[in-house]
Amino acid sequence: MGTLIGDRLRKARERKNLTQVQVKHRTGVNNKTLSGYEKGVSQPDLETLKILANLYEVSVDWLTGNTDDPSPHRNKNNSGYETITNRQYEAFIREIRDKYPNVNIDDPEIRRKLMLAIDLVLDDYKQKQ
Repeated sequence: MGTLIGDRLRKARERKNLTQVQVKHRTGVNNKTLSGYEKGVSQPDLETLKILANLYEVSVDWLTGNTDDPSPHRNKNNSGYETITNRQYEAFIREIRDKYPNVNIDDPEIRRKLMLAIDLVLDDYKQKQ
């Protein structure tokens, strides 16, 4: 009894090599609730879709079937940060990885926060110009 959203949520989670329990720890979305979404028993609300899309680094449009392109797009969203591609920040990420070798830069939540911090600094710099 799967749905398009459920199937794509599962595929995106599996692509990131995450278990439902790991998703629970990183997002606060209960693993039993996530299981219901993935099986098509229930549907996530928009805020939950945004949280999961950011963790999985896919677009909400892809999760909901509005596009076949899973890539996140550079648009402001209501959660206060931008969904962006990692390539735009690789130079910064390399420097951070070199300076802080014990930090798991590949953790999606750490990567999201780093990209948010980079955006905030650059936005602040741009406003002062």
